[in-house]
Amino acid sequence: KITDEEKIEVITVSGIRGSLIKSQDVKMSADTVVDAITAEDIGKFPDQNVAESLQRITGVSIDRKGGEGQLITVRGMGPEFTSVLLNQRTLATTSGGRAFSFDILASELISGAEVHKTQSAHLQEGAIGATVNINTFKPFDIDGFKAVASVKAQYDDMTSDVKPQFSGLISNTFDDDKFGVLFSFSHSERKSRYDSANTAYYWHTDLTMDDGTYYDDVYFPQNYDQVAQTEERTRTGGTAVFQYKASDDLTLTADVLYSKYDVDYRQDILAHWF
Repeated sequence: KITDEEKIEVITVSGIRGSLIKSQDVKMSADTVVDAITAEDIGKFPDQNVAESLQRITGVSIDRKGGEGQLITVRGMGPEFTSVLLNQRTLATTSGGRAFSFDILASELISGAEVHKTQSAHLQEGAIGATVNINTFKPFDIDGFKAVASVKAQYDDMTSDVKPQFSGLISNTFDDDKFGVLFSFSHSERKSRYDSANTAYYWHTDLTMDDGTYYDDVYFPQNYDQVAQTEERTRTGGTAVFQYKASDDLTLTADVLYSKYDVDYRQDILAHWF
């Protein structure tokens, strides 16, 4: 019989500090040069976009599109030189090349990401810049039953529109934690606008002014355009994970990822042709 004096007090660290501790543990226990970003809790990744969270890591910079982080560059090597994995498996890309667009993944579905700056035998080959492994939530990583929901709204001052963002996760384990099931879902919408002005192409000619002054090798812009571009983005994603602990040394995991990202844009151009 355990008396009150023999009971062990357990202190659980959560929040941002807990997230930093978990990231530090990954770095300290790795045999290679690894940096990591972890969520402080379910559905609480540091940023709205996985790429924007990765830029917190030393040596990682990002390219933006439509105001959101999209591609990453590690130590000066472009997106084509970085391999991106999901739970240690290769992900398909939408770029037509090897560059992976991180904006197709909702941050609410991600539990963490590791940036391996040096290669190891346990990693898939092919990366010159870095290998990025994105981890999703699994039922065995969460004790017992857990249900989380989040509802947000995003206001864009340029369009004066408010768009919804909502996500949810439910997870449970059964049969003395031998079998686990997890489902997660995320949906977000955004309408944004940005304005720009540009010129394209230059004419090369000789020029005689009205007063007779002559200039040779003159370059002047052929056009001047003022552009207002409006974008509507809809991102929908979800995961389903099933785990079975066959023995103390064998755990079987089956998971499915669904992601759909639609971007519609319209350009209104006031063109001046010279």
